[in-house]
Amino acid sequence: MSVSRRILKNIFSLSIAEISSKGLAFLYTIYLIRTIGPEGNGILNFAKSIVQYFLIVVALGFDQVGIREIAKNKNLITNYVNDIISIRLILASISYILLIITVKILIFTKPELYYNQHIIYIYGLTLFANALMLNWVFQGIEKMEIIAIRSVLIYVLNFLGIILLVKSNQDITIAILVITFSIIITSVWMLIYYYKFYGKIKLHFDINRFISLTKQALSIGLIFLIAILYNNIDITMLGILRNDFETGLYSAAHQVIVFAILPSFILQGAFFPQFANRETFSERNNILSKYAKILAFFGFLISGLLFVLSDDAKLFFGNKYVGTELALKLLSFTILIQFIISIYFSPLIAWKQERKVIIANISGLIINIILNLILIPVINIYGAALATIICEFTVLLVVIYIFKQNHNNLFLKDIFSFLPIIIISILPILLFREKFNFLFSLVSVVILYVGTSLVFKLVRIEEIKLMLKK
Repeated sequence: MSVSRRILKNIFSLSIAEISSKGLAFLYTIYLIRTIGPEGNGILNFAKSIVQYFLIVVALGFDQVGIREIAKNKNLITNYVNDIISIRLILASISYILLIITVKILIFTKPELYYNQHIIYIYGLTLFANALMLNWVFQGIEKMEIIAIRSVLIYVLNFLGIILLVKSNQDITIAILVITFSIIITSVWMLIYYYKFYGKIKLHFDINRFISLTKQALSIGLIFLIAILYNNIDITMLGILRNDFETGLYSAAHQVIVFAILPSFILQGAFFPQFANRETFSERNNILSKYAKILAFFGFLISGLLFVLSDDAKLFFGNKYVGTELALKLLSFTILIQFIISIYFSPLIAWKQERKVIIANISGLIINIILNLILIPVINIYGAALATIICEFTVLLVVIYIFKQNHNNLFLKDIFSFLPIIIISILPILLFREKFNFLFSLVSVVILYVGTSLVFKLVRIEEIKLMLKK
């Protein structure tokens, strides 16, 4: 199978699964947000944000190390699975103990957390589920359909559990139980599938192997730890500095951003094995030109759509969430920045330049923490949104500098050729917004954007057909 064909197959498998599963996720998330209200949503997302910091200790960069090595030599699958799962289970046990200690300390600064600490402990069980997760194995051998099935299954379980069992703002515990056990069940399913084709997983502790793999994973893990910090620190700090209600308002807007950047993760997952296999400048440049153009296309479209349609947020969240509109409008800029960061971020990881990327993430994290401390007490959720924008932009600048040192072509012309197109597409809606409803505005922007991109040949039908034929 040709490279283009393989990438398209990967994108198709991941896209079908993610679109269908995230469609379900969007429905049950909106239902959940409306049912438990801003305060309940704040409690739930504060708990998730705390666990995320410990989850990255379990994950580290083992996924990327496993994918990178398996993509090069598929005969090493069982060795890496046995080693990585053994290490992760040890890390999960240590992390869960540290999570409990951290919550007890936080109760001194946030006494009301005492009544909701069980929410954090329940969700903390996902540390063990993620230790056993084998997504990375099937991504490394490019069996994206297995990842796709798992993705659909977890969201079906969440959808059914939340819709059937969560009926009021008193059902926060039920909601977190559903979310947690959906993750556990799908992890077990993947283990069963792996066992069928590759045999038993043999847990063992080899100190030399432990140190070797951890060193490789640590640099990547630090990148994702810092990324998790600056993606979640605003919710955590809102929960500590303000209250559950405001945290819930901001979390609702933040959850929209999570859905909006989905295509970025799909494309990164589809292209990552190909980045790892490219050695020469011309080989890398060829694959990166396709990658940059497609990420830029979706980045400008999704960011522009959210900027225009953010005023209709109350249609989905309900009247209790008045105040999220401006936060969403501000956060729409972070979508575009994150898409552009992904153009440079993922290849650098594949080329074993993760230590340099840490510098970019640390820069963003420091700025995010400082700005959150300054802005949240003054302008609450809008301060958190502004801090996130500046943080992401800082990361982008540093990543671009690092990427230029490793691959001189930054593809800026390909990326920013979509800027005038999105301006042309959203301008009519912005000027006459009050005359158009949500659906008409959505469809109009998409048609104008895609149509204009075709007219100016930024997207060529011939290229798409050629890739499909290969």
